Formats: sequence, structure tokens, C-alpha cells
Amino acid sequence: MNTNVEEPHHRAAAGGLHRFLRPGRRTWAASIASGALLAAASLAALAGTASGAAGTTAAATAPASHPNRTLTLITSDHHVTAPCTVRAGTMFVDVVNTGHQVHIGVMFRLSAGKTLADFRALLRHPPQQQPAWVHTVDFAGLSPLSPGHRMSILADLEHPGTYVYFDQLPAPSGLPHALAGEMTSFQVRAPERPEIHPRYDAAITATDTKFEIPPLTAAMRTLQLVNHGQQAHEFAIIRFRPHTTPGQADTWLASGQVGPAPATFFGGVQDVEPGHTAFITIRLRPGRYLLADGETGVSTPFEVRP
Repeated sequence: MNTNVEEPHHRAAAGGLHRFLRPGRRTWAASIASGALLAAASLAALAGTASGAAGTTAAATAPASHPNRTLTLITSDHHVTAPCTVRAGTMFVDVVNTGHQVHIGVMFRLSAGKTLADFRALLRHPPQQQPAWVHTVDFAGLSPLSPGHRMSILADLEHPGTYVYFDQLPAPSGLPHALAGEMTSFQVRAPERPEIHPRYDAAITATDTKFEIPPLTAAMRTLQLVNHGQQAHEFAIIRFRPHTTPGQADTWLASGQVGPAPATFFGGVQDVEPGHTAFITIRLRPGRYLLADGETGVSTPFEVRP
């Protein structure tokens, strides 16, 4: 455990509204079908449903870096359960996937007087520009998370008001998960609590060509994710099933996740801006994995030892 208390840089929210209502990220096939990824995919352990998962089951004990500063969001395939109210300030957003499908998560704050119903209507008819009443949040966005897994992301919900959390992946029906019920709102109230500066077990650094990953051992770990590149980077932990290609994973996600999953997705954060830092807490289990950026194609295999 690092004994230094680190002050996290402010993390930009996971893109603007247009990026998530009209997905602009590259497809998985285009973004991670690089030679390095294909070579890593041949490793039997890179995101399948076999043992050695990097996440923990939804029934397991929640990450407890700051047990009194945790916002727990329980997702299924048709709804998200959240507390009605939380105190403003920094906290770990603990996402638990109890459904049968892969989910991702994005968060926004709404101006006073706006409600979840207003935001749902916005999703049905997305504008080209982000409305003035929708505000980005210091939450880096949840990367794909497979059923039965959970992870926590440090967020700074500093402004009181109504916050919305939703999943923009397509459901088997063709609707975004959000419009099938995978969205919720909660209230953040004043006064703001003092900022927390998490201790971390290891630091992972992104450049524009690779991830630098230190040796990791199995346990519940808090990881510092640092972007030393010139562009935003995703930090997504995955493991492909044997003989599965990135293109198959892309098609599976884009078509509503019909049929067996070609990979297991252990979560991560969608966007860390250049020079910024994010923190996640995740249970690491022994095995071989891939850390990948679905936007730029940067990817690096790594192993968690017992």
C-alpha cells in the first residue's frame, strides 16, 4: 500500500452530452483490432467467463476504501437502484451489475427544476448540442462491466442538485439500455464534505502508445490511473474468450448482446483527460488480462499474480 497521500487532479467528465447520446467513439473492432491486441487475445485468459476474473461477484463485499464515502448504484437490465440523497463531495461510486448483460455508466447534473423525466425525453430526441441545463460531472464514466461484477470509481460531486446516471449501450430490443429503464436520478445536497485523497496500491500510466503497468498481486486494490499522453484515454480491463476477435466483441456489443458473450468486461473508466488522474477500486484475481482504450486502440496485456 502506498503510504503517501496523493491529491487527485480534477478529472474531466466522460465527454460531452453529444458523445453519449450520439456515440462517437470508434467501434471496438476499429479501435482495438491492432496487432498487439490480437496477439494478446490469443492468451486464453483475456476476458472470458473462466476463473481468474478481475472483478468480484455482485454478492461479494463492497470495496471499502472509504466505506462512509460510497455511493452504491445497483444495475440490472431494466433499472438502476440508487439512494435518494447523498452529501456533496468526493466519494467512490460503487457500481454493482446484477443483471444478465454488460453495462456501462455515464453521469450528468441537471439544472434546478429539471428532472429525470426531462432527461429521458432528451434521450428520445437527442439534440446536436448539449443543452445548457445538462452539466458535466467529475466522474470519468464506467467502462463495460459484465454481469456479476462490480467496481468503484472516485467522483467529485461537488455541486448540489439532481444527478442522473444511465447506460447508453443498446439492449437486445434495439433501444438504448437507458430507455429500457437502465437509468436513475438522485439528489446531492449541501454542505459539501471535505475532499478525500485516497491511498493507492499501484499507479498505472497511459501514454499515447501504451499503458505502463507495475507488477500486480491479487487482492482488493485501489489503483491510480494517470494519463501522461496528449489525448484522452480509456482504461478498460477485459479478457477475450479463446479464438474470439475484437470484431466479434464489437458486433456483439453493438447488436444488443445477443448470444454468448465473446469477452468478460471488468470495468474501468471511459475517459481520463491528458495530465489528469482517476482512481478505481477493484478486486484483482490471478490471471492474464488486457488493459485497453476503446477510443485510440492503445492496449497492453498484463498479469495478476497470486
